[in-house]
Amino acid sequence: MPMPFDDFERFVVVGLGMSGRAAVRALIDRELEVAVFHHLESGVEPDDELVAFAAGLSASGTRVTLGGTDLSLLDWADVVVASPGLPPTNFFLKAAVERGIRVWSELELGWRLSRAPVIAITGTNGKTTTTTLVTDILESAGIPAISAGNIGVPFVEVVRHHTEGRTIVCEVSSFQLYFIDQFRPRVAVVLNLGDDHYDWHPGFADYLAAKARITENQGDEDTLIVNAFDPACLQIAEGSKARLSVFGGSEIHEIRSTAGSRLTRTPEVIAGCSAGRIELHHPGGVSDLMPISDIRLQGAHNLENVLAAAAVCSEYHVQASDFSRAVSSFHGLPHRMAFVREVGSIRYIDDSKATNPHAAMMALKDTRDVVLIGGGQDRGLDLSPLLEARDRLKGLVVMGETAEKLEKLFAGMVPIESADSIEDAVVLAAELASPGDTVLLSPGCASWDQYSSYAERGDRFQRAVMAL
Repeated sequence: MPMPFDDFERFVVVGLGMSGRAAVRALIDRELEVAVFHHLESGVEPDDELVAFAAGLSASGTRVTLGGTDLSLLDWADVVVASPGLPPTNFFLKAAVERGIRVWSELELGWRLSRAPVIAITGTNGKTTTTTLVTDILESAGIPAISAGNIGVPFVEVVRHHTEGRTIVCEVSSFQLYFIDQFRPRVAVVLNLGDDHYDWHPGFADYLAAKARITENQGDEDTLIVNAFDPACLQIAEGSKARLSVFGGSEIHEIRSTAGSRLTRTPEVIAGCSAGRIELHHPGGVSDLMPISDIRLQGAHNLENVLAAAAVCSEYHVQASDFSRAVSSFHGLPHRMAFVREVGSIRYIDDSKATNPHAAMMALKDTRDVVLIGGGQDRGLDLSPLLEARDRLKGLVVMGETAEKLEKLFAGMVPIESADSIEDAVVLAAELASPGDTVLLSPGCASWDQYSSYAERGDRFQRAVMAL
């Protein structure tokens, strides 16, 4: 079990976003000494909610610093708790590390407060879907579970209120894992790894190293589950001390062969496909879980998410009937390969959550005759992997900051139109598409150059489609 706080008594929480506020509340609950530093970009005023929260803290005697570059709090602090949006290059965090002060993520803080078993799920894509699905399956099987983490409710907030008798299924990001210390999930899952978040990480090696920390403290009583066909996932598996399980969206014998050729140890559990069904091969034999055709989630990547969930549930001895009931009734989450409608025999799909090229490629692999709506804020990511899908495209509508990059990338390959807004993009895509085609919003980029979130972008896409 984690040691709560060792001899640490004074904590500085850096950042008052959702995770930062949850961390402050958790520390105050423990009657520990807390101070807060919230960095503000030059010329940016704090919003009303932040100001109100900070004022409440100040009124109760908590020292709050909004903006500036004052590092005097570090003369006082034992531990700095970092919000996930702040990279290690942040001046305050960098100064803390240089002074030898511990820096924890909110994930680490929550772990030290928790006595609940934790299933931690990470990867470049599919984290939220898999986290939600695993929680639903466990609940369906009568195993109390609750989702937490990067899915929307901070891990430490769930720990404060909902841990008694429950397993916490926690979606974790590379940002959260970067600043762990003792965090040790009972079950860790790495779904896939591709280029992402190079506005935070200096490159793929740093991103991979952060993701690998999910299994850093695991031992032989814990389990690591990885994608058998993802080289980076297998690299993480090779460095882990946990028991190993693998999954893959292929036949069991192919998964076994691939794992055997790339790993130096034999997985205890394999989750894969056999004759159109999902199977688990484990030390106790073979479990036939359900027909693949009963899965309502679209796409090969979602089949992989279901198989990862199957490997997790094998650790909890979930019955096939409970698994199949939960999976067959799971419709997926908004803006993830969500069918909107069909107009004139043209299908419209909302995959606005595809905020990196890796995610867009996963969507395109499952779809042919596509008019793709792409573009946005690339955050320094290489968009050229999208060229692998050029033979699947009937047309391309580009938008946002990366419009010109995408036009140059696909020049001469497919018809291209440039849109000023998502509403404009829907009209242009409809003109490029023919009956039998699919118009796919899978931008491969973040939305922040034009919209507040991928959800706003997806909502506006859906409204525009409904208006055709």
